[in-house]
Amino acid sequence: MKWHLIEEFGPESFRVQDDGTLLFEHEYIDKDSLITWMLSCRDKVMVLEPESVREELLQITSEIAKRYVISK
Repeated sequence: MKWHLIEEFGPESFRVQDDGTLLFEHEYIDKDSLITWMLSCRDKVMVLEPESVREELLQITSEIAKRYVISK
């Protein structure tokens, strides 16, 4: 994800944490665009806050997962 952040937001847009993960902080006015961007990152992103975005992302991904559940 490092290259993704550098290309879109610049090399100063994140901090490398002690565990090697990247902490990216950015303000978005449009929540839909934020969620779309996060989904484009696939499983490489974890939303820390705001809680409302975490909940909406969970709802969206749960609905997607339901479409791919294989009945046995």
